[in-house]
Amino acid sequence: MFTKQYLTRLTVMLITLLMVPAMNAQNISQKYPKGKIYLANGMNLEGKNLRMTPESVTVEIMGQDQTFMLTDVIQIMAKQDKGKRFGKICAGSCVGISLLSLLAGPEVTETDAYGNQVVVEQDAVQSMIGVVIWAGISYGVGYLAGTIADDWEIVYLNR
Repeated sequence: MFTKQYLTRLTVMLITLLMVPAMNAQNISQKYPKGKIYLANGMNLEGKNLRMTPESVTVEIMGQDQTFMLTDVIQIMAKQDKGKRFGKICAGSCVGISLLSLLAGPEVTETDAYGNQVVVEQDAVQSMIGVVIWAGISYGVGYLAGTIADDWEIVYLNR
C-alpha cells in the first residue's frame, strides 16, 4: 500500500516536527522595547531593549548592555511598544479600504454648469497620493492610541 520511500519521508517529517519545538525551547527568551529593573540593593534602572532569559535579564542603558542575574532582581516591568503595532494596523486598514473603494468605483459623477450628470474618471496618481496621505494620518492616530494604551506591566516578580 505505502512504498518504502513514502514511509521514509513521512518519518523524517514527523521527526522534524517533533525536534523543531524542542530546539526552540533551548533558548527561551522574552524581549521588550522598554523596561524597568528594580534590584534587591535598592537600585532602579530604566532602559530599552529588555531581554529576559530564565537566569538573567539584560537591558540597554545609554548604549551599553547591563546584565543582572534574576536572583538579584526584585521586579521587572516592561512596555510592549503598542504604538508602532497600532499604527501599522490603522495604516494598513486605511490603505486596504481605500484601494478597495478605488477598485469598486473608479468613476465619479458630477453635475456640470448645465445640470447634466457627467462621469469623471479619477486620476490614478492623484488617488494614490490621497491614499498615502490618509495612511500617514491613520498611522499617526494609531500610534497615538497605542502609546496612550501602552502601560507598564509587571513581567517578573521575585517573592
